[in-house]
Amino acid sequence: MDPIYLPFTAPILLALMAATSGIVWHYHRKHLNLLCLAGGLLLAGCAQAIYALRGAPAGWGEQAYMGLLSGGAAVAVAQSVAMRFGRHVQVIWVAAGAGVMAAGAWYFIHIRPSAQGHWVVTALGLALILGHVLPVTWRLASRHRIERMLLLVYTAISVLVLCSPWLNAQGMSNQGAAWVWSLLIPLGGGLLVAAMVGCTLTDGLPGPCTGLDRDALTGLLSRRAFDAVCGSHPAAQQITVLVLCDLDNFQRINNQFGATVGNEVLRSFAQLLQASVREGDYVARIGGEEFGMALRDIDMDNAQVLIQRITHSMRQQQWGGKAAAAVGDPLTASFGLAMVRENDSLQQALHRADVLLCQAKDAGSDRVGVEAVAIDSEPSFG
Repeated sequence: MDPIYLPFTAPILLALMAATSGIVWHYHRKHLNLLCLAGGLLLAGCAQAIYALRGAPAGWGEQAYMGLLSGGAAVAVAQSVAMRFGRHVQVIWVAAGAGVMAAGAWYFIHIRPSAQGHWVVTALGLALILGHVLPVTWRLASRHRIERMLLLVYTAISVLVLCSPWLNAQGMSNQGAAWVWSLLIPLGGGLLVAAMVGCTLTDGLPGPCTGLDRDALTGLLSRRAFDAVCGSHPAAQQITVLVLCDLDNFQRINNQFGATVGNEVLRSFAQLLQASVREGDYVARIGGEEFGMALRDIDMDNAQVLIQRITHSMRQQQWGGKAAAAVGDPLTASFGLAMVRENDSLQQALHRADVLLCQAKDAGSDRVGVEAVAIDSEPSFG
């Protein structure tokens, strides 16, 4: 490619990736993280395009404008990854990153002019914004392998941004390095889009054990199949937490709008549960509006985070047809979480989860019972 057109490669590719993420979001509207990712890539593409057209900004106003574009891109991308794991970016870290960028730009323009120094502090500020979500998201349980791959890609991008001053210096002194540097940004964006879209599409795939009996209405495991996959002693199957959940006020919806609408609500809730668990977890319809989840290799803290993710998604659920009128206010559910002990039989663990669920429902709607304590299920993000 002619060196003249080389700087425009990154913005064009980033725009295409933003369009891809936006198109997938159009067909999977509840995955707002795709829309955030599209916005972040578009802002990054705009920053790259301006840099290609005008070169490195010289004045304070130009530096501030480019900083806003780059910082906005970092916030949007970080938010997209955080939302995927039921979190949000933390304002304090965004403010810290923006402060580093602003103070650095002022110092290296007015006090000690240095393009390289300005690049270093900009990279540090962007890395703070991007990287602050990593400690939390790495500690959370992943739903499947692609979600873990998403974290690997995002970590690599954060490191790339932090190392960008050195890479840019190499690119300015060597045309081959310039090629590599110009393609690293869209390559990272492309891998991030691929991983995010892969996670979205994998969420919609049937769960494990497709050969077992399934509930005819929801497509989840039947109660008999749930008992089979858990075994007589769930701990032997690496199942560490059992969850029972029940839709709140479901009978009111059934009685007022009929079984057809009630079935539509049950199917939507079942799809949400299946999309929320990880690869290797099991979800079943126990009976009526009651559902069960068997979670493998997870501690109680991460199990509660998963339930927070589900309750948050329920508040954002877009109900269609008559179900929208039936639900009215966001549909809620109550949960009972029991830790599986080494010598527990399945019935013993399910009984404790059932007791916890009853305690949660007695305390009101939209509650979670954990270790004999019913607590609000309001998610605490960040």
